[in-house]
Amino acid sequence: MRKFWQRRQERSPRAEYRAGYTDGQVEALERAARGDSETADAKATGAVEFAVGLVARAFASAKVSGMDLSPDVLASIGRCLMLSGNWVSAIDTDGGLELYPAATWDITGGVAPSSWLYALDLASPSGMESRTLPYSGVVHCRINSSPETPWKGHSPLELAGLSADLLGNLERRMGQEANARSGYLLPVPDGMSDESVDSLKADLASMKGGVALTESTSGGAGQGNSSAPHQDWQPKRFGAAIPQGNTEARRDVGTGIVASHGVPPLLWAGGDGAALRESYRQALHTLITPLGLLVAHELTTKLERTISLDFSRLAAVDIASKGRAAHSLQQAGLPIEEALTLAGLRE
Repeated sequence: MRKFWQRRQERSPRAEYRAGYTDGQVEALERAARGDSETADAKATGAVEFAVGLVARAFASAKVSGMDLSPDVLASIGRCLMLSGNWVSAIDTDGGLELYPAATWDITGGVAPSSWLYALDLASPSGMESRTLPYSGVVHCRINSSPETPWKGHSPLELAGLSADLLGNLERRMGQEANARSGYLLPVPDGMSDESVDSLKADLASMKGGVALTESTSGGAGQGNSSAPHQDWQPKRFGAAIPQGNTEARRDVGTGIVASHGVPPLLWAGGDGAALRESYRQALHTLITPLGLLVAHELTTKLERTISLDFSRLAAVDIASKGRAAHSLQQAGLPIEEALTLAGLRE
């Protein structure tokens, strides 16, 4: 395999596409300063992290054949695909095969992918290093591409824009309400002397969950029963009281966001038994495995070697169901070897 990369002194003046975490962070800070709502807000929510983290951890557990990919690199691929729809990495064959993920990238070129030219910024502790590479020198995994922009992927959050905006706004508003000052107000009748009020404050400050004896307020502090509070020394809560509708909307929208990432909502909402196992199986077969095939195809094409990602270890949790399926197939008349293969217990 030839050495693909060369160092670049300046960028192409016509960049068709720029993307990456650096740009996203700057844009998010600008939007936050303006108070604008944007899907970037939703990235900081538990619902999104649940879906993204599930894919990242699943990828980290994959067995890779054909090359050496560490679990942290695999997890990064899964996380980047979920958060941005892209994972771009420079191929370096100087002294051995290495992949260096790009922080930002520009793409220029014509209709044919083979004509695309990538301008990459690679992050390091000492700063950014720029490289210019041809299409064949870059691993570019992407999801949800469209005919209008086949050179870039789209994240589930980007495609579920309105829901993501709503979830981000709900989280922000509920956070603001939760951070409001809170405490308890203790109404006392008018006419109490300053000494009595100070003594009451001292007693309250020293209680720490204990008991304090104090005079009744039923006498209205000498003003008569008509001046007394309706209840004796009844404190009133002052502070955040988040509307129930907001919490319900947050839960419902969060469920929709999780589903938009391809994760069965029951895994997010919680559950047990057969329904939970079926949701786990669905996530493995309809989300994790297809993403793995996409990544393996791109690696195989660009690195000129056969590479595959095996998630069979994730399926081991369902071994009891597979055993029952194999037994049922055998009871139906299939040979045991064929039954085991169909049930996924044998290659």
